[in-house]
Amino acid sequence: MENDGSSIQRLTTHPLSDMVPRWSPSGTRIAFMRVVVREPEQQINIFIMNANGSGKQQITHHPNFDGEPAWSPDGKHIVFTSLRNGWPNIHIINIESGKVQQLTHYKEREEMHPKEPSWSPDGKCIAYTMDVLPDGEWTTIYLMDANGKRQRPLLKGEGTYRAKPRWSPDSKYLMYCEVDYGAQLNLVSSKVVIRDKDGKLLRERHMPDDWLVDSACWTENKNQILITAQDPELKYEIYRYDLNNGKMINLTNHPSGDLSPDYWWKNTTLGVSPIGKKPTQWGQQKCIEFLKQ
Repeated sequence: MENDGSSIQRLTTHPLSDMVPRWSPSGTRIAFMRVVVREPEQQINIFIMNANGSGKQQITHHPNFDGEPAWSPDGKHIVFTSLRNGWPNIHIINIESGKVQQLTHYKEREEMHPKEPSWSPDGKCIAYTMDVLPDGEWTTIYLMDANGKRQRPLLKGEGTYRAKPRWSPDSKYLMYCEVDYGAQLNLVSSKVVIRDKDGKLLRERHMPDDWLVDSACWTENKNQILITAQDPELKYEIYRYDLNNGKMINLTNHPSGDLSPDYWWKNTTLGVSPIGKKPTQWGQQKCIEFLKQ
């Protein structure tokens, strides 16, 4: 769709599920994960296609789970989560050769689940989510070099659920979603958080009560992001979210909900509008002002 939510175009017609689309750095291709087989055991693999939906190509063929793709800056590799060795780990695939390299090597007894990788635009670092189970389930953000070395937590925070890290276009900052649950797993708070590579908190924006943020991604404007949020009626929609004033503009309104936005623009410097994009028509969209700061 365009910046303002107009011109929505369907790109896939698979009878099962196509999820988590990710633009290639050039904007010419899209990677996504597809449910290839649902029964008796679900099989998910990674596909790529041209930006107009043509030329679909399956690039992983494992009978277990290969998903959550993210492109390398040169567009030649994809980092992804796989259960091909029986436990969630981060892998890289060379798109042309099909060669797969495993970056993390956790096993079941270690009770660590690495997932949701994001490759920094400068090519140097991969951020990912780590589920930690030994002392009660919680989730935090990890970093590692692009070759898999120096795996380390960005920050700690037991009892907090952090998910879906995304690098800023200049590779200086990480944005992710953070949710706190109570003793009865009731939602306490939900917010978007931005930190630098050393873990220093730069910005955070709270959702209003009973709203849950599911994912967030950067746009051409460093103060406006795209998010998927679940409203109190449990419906997921895509919004343009202003980090300065907390206002949300609803870009989608489908009965079944919309998820996992990804944004592409030709230039890689924040604040520069993408070539070929239409100007946003703010007055034509539903606007919600978040009063909770």
